Amino acid sequence: MLHNSVNGIKNESQITANTLIDTAKNAIEVINTSDRNKSKKKGKKKSKKSKNLVLKS
Repeated sequence: MLHNSVNGIKNESQITANTLIDTAKNAIEVINTSDRNKSKKKGKKKSKKSKNLVLKS
């Protein structure tokens, strides 16, 4: 009975560890994709039109 409980805890721990590993891999993938997108955007500069605010008194 105790042996089964220990194995159950080990399995749960392994599942948790695998979930954390998958989450970390996904986070790294998102960061890498973001970095690639940033480097692509560096070459393209958008012209910004300045808006002059007119204060009326």
